[in-house]
Amino acid sequence: MPFSSAASRKRGSHRRRLARGLAEIYIEGPVLEAVGATMVMEVWGKQVDQRLGGLLRKQREIDIDSLTWLTLHETLEEAHADESLVLARLVEREDESTAAFRRGAERVAALAWRYLDDLYMVLFG
Repeated sequence: MPFSSAASRKRGSHRRRLARGLAEIYIEGPVLEAVGATMVMEVWGKQVDQRLGGLLRKQREIDIDSLTWLTLHETLEEAHADESLVLARLVEREDESTAAFRRGAERVAALAWRYLDDLYMVLFG
């Protein structure tokens, strides 16, 4: 039953797990860990946007002119990733701030990979 409430709950579990994990990092966790997590997500966002844009530009089923949001988002993520690099260069090396940034980056990276693994199982598992 693809549309049963049990199937729907199972399909949505990856989103709930992601939301809980992000709340732990961004709302409940230390501020500098949240900053480190944000820096990583901006760089990943840029990479995902570039890859998605490349794939969409190769296909012919969707008119690329209808995807202005894509170009805007690619530009925005490029700027955010660049700003994250500037911020990373301002951080003192090997002090408690650096350790906090690193913890946040590692936590959100693990969470993101788990989400992508879960999403793969929803789509292809």
